[in-house]
Amino acid sequence: RQQRFIWAVRTQILNENLLPRVPAIYQAMQGSVQTDLNLIDAVKLVRMAMDLEKDHVHGFVVNDPSMITAGYAGQMWVWYADWPEIAKAAQDVFNRPALFNESEDGQVQCP
Repeated sequence: RQQRFIWAVRTQILNENLLPRVPAIYQAMQGSVQTDLNLIDAVKLVRMAMDLEKDHVHGFVVNDPSMITAGYAGQMWVWYADWPEIAKAAQDVFNRPALFNESEDGQVQCP
């Protein structure tokens, strides 16, 4: 979901020529979104994202049972990461299909 949301924001910024308004958007979102990105870093990130092509965006989600195991610690349920398995998947990320593809109606879909 996060990848899909970020890609949708990027697409909207491109389609509506909102790049000059990124500082104002950043200020408006400060009360709703928690991040450690400052305004300068956010603008740099948005500019870099504008040059991305959807068929060059690759990634994976750490939710495969081989990567995480449910457990109990400190009176709460937690996920334990299998770091070697995650590292192996990260090494293979560019050999996987692109993260997004177009559906029949032209909308970008996240697999």
